[in-house]
Amino acid sequence: MILRVAVLVEIRCRLAYSQIFRKLDGRRSAISWLPKPIPWSNCLAFPRQFYSAAGTNTKGPESADAHCFSELESSMSSVQIGQKSYEMPPREGISIAHFLTVADIERSARYYEKVFGARILSLGDGNAPGYLQLANIWMILNVGGGPTPDKPTVTLSVPDPNHINSFMNFRVADIKACYELWKSRGAEFITEPIPKYGETRCYIRDPDGYVIEVGQSTDLTYG
Repeated sequence: MILRVAVLVEIRCRLAYSQIFRKLDGRRSAISWLPKPIPWSNCLAFPRQFYSAAGTNTKGPESADAHCFSELESSMSSVQIGQKSYEMPPREGISIAHFLTVADIERSARYYEKVFGARILSLGDGNAPGYLQLANIWMILNVGGGPTPDKPTVTLSVPDPNHINSFMNFRVADIKACYELWKSRGAEFITEPIPKYGETRCYIRDPDGYVIEVGQSTDLTYG
């Protein structure tokens, strides 16, 4: 009896998995801006929940199919969040983009495309910004400017390269490989990768002086 139940549960799980991936393939093809896997030879590790199917019913008793779907998601990522897929601009929920004030939109877009394999979605038109998709984020690139009605006391400008108060952090699976690859593509590293506090890390300066941290976690723990 136990064996029969186990076999039935496994069959239901396999059916649920196939339905999930069919739904995922259809949704990905229908959304042109949904990020797609980029083969970077382990040069960026990013959450797989980007590729999870959306629209799962979380109300009411949990069915066997829903349970299998939940287990599949757990195996895909250790981070569990309410929204399972993203697009830009969002049709529901939220999507997050990192904004950079740059001196030249096309120059910066081509840099992130060449060095990191970013996908250029738009180079802007007139006063419009540029849009990129890089690993698990979107980026917006635009030139600086003075205050506007919706931010009357704020001026946007490129940074002072030696006085930075925020930066992107690229978590990678193989920092040595990334260092060699990105350097060969024109990335300007401040130093080679250096062991530091449970990780090995280094920093890149982009064409506008922004700092990008590149880090690989190690088995060493804090303290």
